[in-house]
Amino acid sequence: MQLGNILSWETREGPAINAHGRTVTPVAQALHLHTPFGGLVWNRPVAVLVDEGGMVTRQPIVDVTRIALWAMAGGAALALMITGLLGRGSRATGE
Repeated sequence: MQLGNILSWETREGPAINAHGRTVTPVAQALHLHTPFGGLVWNRPVAVLVDEGGMVTRQPIVDVTRIALWAMAGGAALALMITGLLGRGSRATGE
């Protein structure tokens, strides 16, 4: 995906590594942001391709840290909504 020359999202394969009759190739996604003042690149691993005797399998990489961060952000948003609702309810009853 590419949005002009400002934003691009791509999937790339890294250099293959041969070990014990297997060829392992890392796969990563990268988000590139280019501005006149500089830029930003965010990379994350997504999978490993394993070639074993001509049979290629894709082993996904689960980003546990990203899942935990989204869960914490969701929990914080939920806590703020509950706190807001409880605060609004006590003001409406005059307590």
